[in-house]
Amino acid sequence: MIKYILSIIAIVALNIGTLFCYTRLVSIPKIAVVDISKIVEKSEKVKELRDDNNKKLDELEQWIEESRVKVQKEKDKAKKEQLIDQYQDIARQRENIIKHNYEAKLQEINDEISATIKKTAKNNECNVIILNNVIMEGGLDITDEVLKNLPM
Repeated sequence: MIKYILSIIAIVALNIGTLFCYTRLVSIPKIAVVDISKIVEKSEKVKELRDDNNKKLDELEQWIEESRVKVQKEKDKAKKEQLIDQYQDIARQRENIIKHNYEAKLQEINDEISATIKKTAKNNECNVIILNNVIMEGGLDITDEVLKNLPM
C-alpha cells in the first residue's frame, strides 16, 4: 500500500515538474496595442506633408486656370486646340510628379512609424503588436510612447 501511495505521489510530482518545465519553455506573448490613426493624426511630418501637397495642388489648379484664360484668349481654332493639348499634357505631368513625390514621402514616414512601433514594442518586451481596432480589450497600449519616440 505504501508503495502504491509513493508511486502515485511520484507520478503527480513528475506531472507537476513536466508542466512547470513546459510553461517555462513556452513563452507567453506580451501584446502591444497601437492606435495608428491617432499616430497619423498627431504626426507633424504627416501634417507637413499634407499641407505641402495641398499647396502644390492649389498651385497646379491656379496654373490650370491661368492656362484656361490663355486658351480662351486665343482666336485661331487650330492654335487653341494645340494649346489645349499642350496644357493638358503639362498638367498631367505635374499632377503625376506631385502624386509620386507625395506617395514616396508618405512611404518614408510610414517606414519611420513602423520602425518606431517595433522598437517601442521591443523596449516594452512585447512580442506581438496588434492594432487597437482589432482588439476589444487587453494588451499594453504603446501609442503615446510611440508618439514621443517618433523622429521629428
